[in-house]
Amino acid sequence: MISEDDARDIVNTIKDRRRTWRVSHREKNEEFASTIGNAGEGIYEKIFDEIFNNLTWIDYSSGPFPDASHRHIPGNIWIFGLKIFEIECYLKFQDRPNGRVM
Repeated sequence: MISEDDARDIVNTIKDRRRTWRVSHREKNEEFASTIGNAGEGIYEKIFDEIFNNLTWIDYSSGPFPDASHRHIPGNIWIFGLKIFEIECYLKFQDRPNGRVM
């Protein structure tokens, strides 16, 4: 478990990189987006706005972890829990060296 200051720092880092956020195109992400609305209507931007406006250090759950996927992309993974449009969600952020946040 990290300190409160470390959790605040990673939330600030994630939020500072808002323009670089990208969604991993996985079935579960697509299903979630479809429960919220039509993805063609900018639903990911609405979800990103909800995350940006509501994520705090208190939502921290675990991390940092290295990427354990088969691609082994550099960058620590951080896990948070947050209600998005009244749906309890877990969020995985990967803070990549290129400045992008997935």
